[in-house]
Amino acid sequence: MKRFTARYHARRMRSRTVLLTLTAALAASLLTAACDSGNGGSNGAPEAPVTVERPRDDALGWEDCSAETECATLDVPLDYDDPDGETIGIALARRRALGGTDEWAGVLLVNLGGPGATGIDVAFEAEYIFPRELLERFDIVGFDPRGIGESAPVDCGDAFFEPIPEDWTPEDATEQAAIIASAREFAEACLERNGDVVPHMNTMNTARDLDRIREALGVDRISYLGKSYGTVLGALYADLYPERVRAFILDGAVDMAAPFEQYHTEQARSFEATLGAFLARCAELRTCDLHARGDPEAAYDELLGRLEERSLPAPRYEDDDVRLTQADAQSAVVSALYSESAWPQLALALVEALEDEDGSLLLDLAYGAPEDGGSQFSGANAIIFCADRVAPRTAAAYHELSEELRETAPRVGATVAYWYPVCAFLPEPREPLDGAWDAKGAPAILVVGATGDAATPYAWSERVAERLESGHLLTYEGHDHTAAFSAVSTCVDEAALRYLLELTLPEADC
Repeated sequence: MKRFTARYHARRMRSRTVLLTLTAALAASLLTAACDSGNGGSNGAPEAPVTVERPRDDALGWEDCSAETECATLDVPLDYDDPDGETIGIALARRRALGGTDEWAGVLLVNLGGPGATGIDVAFEAEYIFPRELLERFDIVGFDPRGIGESAPVDCGDAFFEPIPEDWTPEDATEQAAIIASAREFAEACLERNGDVVPHMNTMNTARDLDRIREALGVDRISYLGKSYGTVLGALYADLYPERVRAFILDGAVDMAAPFEQYHTEQARSFEATLGAFLARCAELRTCDLHARGDPEAAYDELLGRLEERSLPAPRYEDDDVRLTQADAQSAVVSALYSESAWPQLALALVEALEDEDGSLLLDLAYGAPEDGGSQFSGANAIIFCADRVAPRTAAAYHELSEELRETAPRVGATVAYWYPVCAFLPEPREPLDGAWDAKGAPAILVVGATGDAATPYAWSERVAERLESGHLLTYEGHDHTAAFSAVSTCVDEAALRYLLELTLPEADC
């Protein structure tokens, strides 16, 4: 059963940065229900055309890479201050619209966030993500942002798989030092292996790349779906190039205007509230596996307290070296809080760990299915996040933040505080983002926010929508992280579809 061990070690790498956001759930949606919708207005911004003329050709030299998909690589400057200097290749994949050219609505580019998530698979999997009505009208274009996937990917090596701190809620100076040492090692190896690329990996340059993609596609305007951290790219692009926006959906918005400490405080409170909602539901519902324990909150605290003292075996991994640590359990909980559909599995996993002392299912939740490139994702995630914002430069600042978040979010706060100490050891940002983007002059932009989103608090979507001159907020009542075309709300799906196809904004929330 070596594949289980490989999964454990490769995916456990994510504990170092503990995904700020997870890639949205990709699944087919059946649009069998709808929200009321209408012309929402765009605060005086110019209207974009519903249909456009397809360009006869573009500059990308597409080649077939599957029965329905074609691929290309676009060379862009590594350093936009030296536009004629060294270049890197941006990998793209496109699924052409199924309908005729008379009804062509243009190109829909998609970014699933992370930062660090690949994007070309969106084109390959488009039929499982989007309804046919959308596929008939749009070319679906996925791309791997610079430093990610097949676009000059960073490689931070295997040195990070071990040792990984087993405790992200340190109780003493020794445990604190282990976390900081791990972050330093992570940063040093990333810089050693990718020193030429790291200074140019940030969302500002990705926005410039996105406009190069638009130009190469031969279109004047683009439509865009950004999820989670992908909303940062969308909002920034709309601010830089408002006249090139047709229809933008920012789903699960990230507020880059929030300073580092405020950002983490709000996110910790959001995860804490969602964990509380999960435990409260288990107290009410007999179908929840934790219900039989009588007091789900006490049961949860008992398990985390037990893991503070010792790790648990994971028999299904058939390797004595694979054990569940407190950090692993916390990663599992955080991962499961991204979607209500994962709550039943989380409850079962917690019960197995409590009653059978079997951490296997919690490890599955924490690190998912086996895949290559665990350190590649983690490296890109850390490099981009730390390049986009001003972060504390001393270890003491993270220890202080941890203590503060223990008070505001007792169960998850200390963990959230240590998601990005790696920023202290990476170069200071060359172009930090202030997030105060209004996208003045852009057509209506649809912002989707879920009231119980653990990873991107609803308040962030509210503030982003308010800040954008033509922003329109669609509220979804639920605990899922991102909702558009994620098989969680037919109401949100219908509203997003009507907006992309007809440029009409929803009048009612979901």
